[in-house]
Amino acid sequence: MHNVYLAQFNITYGGDRQFTYVPYSVGTVWASASNSPEVRDHFRLAGVITEKQDPEVLAQSMINPAVFAVSVYVWNVTYTLEVCRVIKRTHPSCTIVVGGPSVPDACDQWLADHPWVDVVVQGEGETAFTQVMQDLAQQGHTDPVHRAPRMRDLTQVPSPYQQGVFDQWVQDLDVNTWSINAVLETNRGCPFGCTYCDWGSATLGKVACFDQSRIREDIEWMALNRVEWVQLADANFGAFRERDAWVADQLIAAKQKWGWPRLCNISWHKSQNDHMVEIADRLIASGMLKEYTASLQSQSTTVLAAIKRRNITDQQLDRIKQLGEERGFAIHTELITPLPGETVDSITDTMETLTQRGIKFSLFPLQILVNAEMAQPHYREKHGLVTHTHTLAEPHAWTKEQEEHVIETNTMTRTEFEQVMLMAMVLQMYNNTGFTNVITRFLHRAHAVAYTEFMRLMMLWFESRPQSVVHQHLEPVWNHVERRTTSHCYVGLWNVPQYNALCTTQRDQFYHELQEFVHHTWPHCEHVADVFALQQHSQIHSRQPSTINLTLASNLWDYVINDQPWTHTPHQHIIQSPGMPAQFASLGHFRNFNKSTGRYRTNITCQPVQSHEINQIHHAISQ
Repeated sequence: MHNVYLAQFNITYGGDRQFTYVPYSVGTVWASASNSPEVRDHFRLAGVITEKQDPEVLAQSMINPAVFAVSVYVWNVTYTLEVCRVIKRTHPSCTIVVGGPSVPDACDQWLADHPWVDVVVQGEGETAFTQVMQDLAQQGHTDPVHRAPRMRDLTQVPSPYQQGVFDQWVQDLDVNTWSINAVLETNRGCPFGCTYCDWGSATLGKVACFDQSRIREDIEWMALNRVEWVQLADANFGAFRERDAWVADQLIAAKQKWGWPRLCNISWHKSQNDHMVEIADRLIASGMLKEYTASLQSQSTTVLAAIKRRNITDQQLDRIKQLGEERGFAIHTELITPLPGETVDSITDTMETLTQRGIKFSLFPLQILVNAEMAQPHYREKHGLVTHTHTLAEPHAWTKEQEEHVIETNTMTRTEFEQVMLMAMVLQMYNNTGFTNVITRFLHRAHAVAYTEFMRLMMLWFESRPQSVVHQHLEPVWNHVERRTTSHCYVGLWNVPQYNALCTTQRDQFYHELQEFVHHTWPHCEHVADVFALQQHSQIHSRQPSTINLTLASNLWDYVINDQPWTHTPHQHIIQSPGMPAQFASLGHFRNFNKSTGRYRTNITCQPVQSHEINQIHHAISQ
């Protein structure tokens, strides 16, 4: 029997307990291949590897490897190819098989550049990899490129979960150190052909579905193996109304019965409608889903035509937002820049409009994927795409993963792109996370200050003040295009230390410096002290519950947050903070987890101060 090793290397992240993904892609192709009698008679699965480590150590740990099969994507391709090179040098007779989205469809030059790779598997790998393994079993060699036609009948694809491919891998993990994430695939295929995406290009056409019994048993495996987070691999979840509602109910039922899985992440169908909100509502109510995401990418009709994308209308988006608010959850959306045809004015207008409508967003830099239409030379030339490569924000000990980002187009200069990314980052990091939202909403309502203009001026102010809190937070991304640190503009887990500091050690300094900026920029603005007092108390920033009575010169909270008329008489603001829920490791993790939903807020009620109380207040002041 010959030894087969599978590898699908993760980006690991987290604190005391790190997150890791079950290597679903390589597990699926092995589950298919091992159903072949020839493969079973000649090969055995000797190991499944996901953790990045010194390639030399990894190669030495392998025992007589006959086949090393890997899946590569943007977060692991550089490291994986280095591992393959070292393994080929250490074990020359080992057949190196590489598949995954980061293998180019036109791969002749790629193979020439990586001579230690023996075989490439393209597209849906189950059939192609099975043929590779059968060839090796029967004749000891195979063709260098294998690409199978699109599968229409998914009943022929066995579940790696149910076949026990990952059982030993899970047993070897220390649950006190690792939090397990898993992929759940209920259908396969994407009918959309967005030019920036390689999903539709790989499986364009009719969507094929897996059997429901397989889905139910996969979810049960995840529950019994204490999978914490489930990533649904469907490109357009919610497209099948009754079926996808059933999938959601299966996840909820598993959590209720076993306590696992605890959370899920979903790529929703591009065409949003009421029943998708209903599904999301059930998942959110169960605690399995943090937020509902209605991805837009852009609101410019010129851009949408260039990227072959069709979005929901503004009316549909407002309807989705209304339905979410009725059920008590917020709507989040995603944008990409600089897409072809996008201008600095159009993307700024989009960010401003979404913020005014109370829809939080994430802005991602446009990345070129090797098999997307956007990567083709004619497309790049047509839209004036200028790119550069830089390393991922996630540090790696042995290699640096590279991303190719667009930094300039026919309609957006690199300077404009740099400023747009910074503006979006500041808006997401401070406003969407509750550190400036009362201030910006007050200025917008009382003085017609645009949210994006506030953030632009705020950046300019603090850029020249290197000792300030904001400057220190943004230091890694000043001049991010030239420094190739655009990936640091992502707002996520890596901001947890900053959120911790803003809740604790840097809190007073941050608001003192911010108040100075507001006084200087809008010198005629009244009630600034009251606004800042309310801002500081409007968010949970302590582990312990508390109640604070704050008397201000007006009904400021009702005016700013509840859109009531402004009444310039003293009002008492009763602020009740439940404190940080116990399941969060820190205030920063709590704030990051709830940044899109707004569940970091305290409960504030506002009521007029009675006349005799006003006299008491005035008397106390005179004393």
